[in-house]
Amino acid sequence: MFSIAQSTGALALDQVISTEGEFPRNFSIDPSGRLLLVANQRSDSVVVFRRDQKSGRLTLTHQADCNTESGLPAVPGTRVKIRSNLSWRVVIMNRRTFLGSIAVAVGSTQLGCIPHSSAASSGTRRLQRVGVQLYSLRDDARQDLERTLASIAGIGYRDVELLGSLDNFGMPPTRLRQVLDENGLRAPSTHVSGNALDDLNRQLEQALTLGHQYMVVASLPLQGQRTLDDYRRWADRLNDAGQRTVRQGIHIGFHNHGNDHTPIGGVVPYDVLVERTDPAFVRLQLDTGNAAMGGRDPLEYLQRYRERYWLFHIKDVPRLGATSDAELGKGVIDFRRLLAGIEGIADKLLFVEQETYPGTPLESVRRDYAYISALEF
Repeated sequence: MFSIAQSTGALALDQVISTEGEFPRNFSIDPSGRLLLVANQRSDSVVVFRRDQKSGRLTLTHQADCNTESGLPAVPGTRVKIRSNLSWRVVIMNRRTFLGSIAVAVGSTQLGCIPHSSAASSGTRRLQRVGVQLYSLRDDARQDLERTLASIAGIGYRDVELLGSLDNFGMPPTRLRQVLDENGLRAPSTHVSGNALDDLNRQLEQALTLGHQYMVVASLPLQGQRTLDDYRRWADRLNDAGQRTVRQGIHIGFHNHGNDHTPIGGVVPYDVLVERTDPAFVRLQLDTGNAAMGGRDPLEYLQRYRERYWLFHIKDVPRLGATSDAELGKGVIDFRRLLAGIEGIADKLLFVEQETYPGTPLESVRRDYAYISALEF
């Protein structure tokens, strides 16, 4: 038995209820999670979508009225008996949101994008180290990188992910390493452009000077219309580069953007790249906000490719499919569940990243640190 819990913008259950054929009086759980149910609270209607596991496409399979006999609650707080305790979720939306944002609503229900009052995973652990992506403070860094790094350390961050893709704002690697050391900061990772793989020897030299463990390709330099073959070719390039860098103790990484999750011919190109890259040579960085902005649940990706993710951008969004981010804890991503789902989290690298701000960037990353460093999972 369970009850509906109030959440931001929707009413969330902790199960996905699904069925085959006509709706029976007692709904059963589909263990595969391929059937997603969404109900319109005000009109008491319910629809079921079938989600293709590879492409993420949704196909309408059922539509019916819901009532007390069907076992689906139309009133918040109603208790319902179902035949499973698998941890999935349903969303019941209001009429205005339901018709206009059905795809977003279904995506939000899957595994972590709607906060709820009692998380499935809770504990007393906290992050041992918290890092920040320097892009969060790019304007400050462009004006005064030394002062910005001192401010980062003053907030409490201990790791910073640098921006080799922006040449670290012109500061020479030896001087930058000195400034990091003076502020008690590590730089275990840097973002580089895809074109940096053409100059790998110089990139490796700088990485060794700065103490990097990872060189993460921030985005693919693709022009015009993207194709799945583009992603296959870049997967091969990442594999080749990773074979070279790993000999120096540095791993090649890949960081996702929202458009990497946009299907091409029904296939998600990010999935093509992940499945073609060799885990021995290419490690993945999951940007939680970018995945959500691409319409994908980051927790679903964490479950699918769990052992592949070694780095994370901790970024929140106001809603699934949004075009901008939000301060941590003020959006829809359930970070308690996400952090609890990261295996060996003490050995992984987590960097707060925020790209838009309600005030100044420094104020935002200070609040972000306060939230994520205090979060128990």
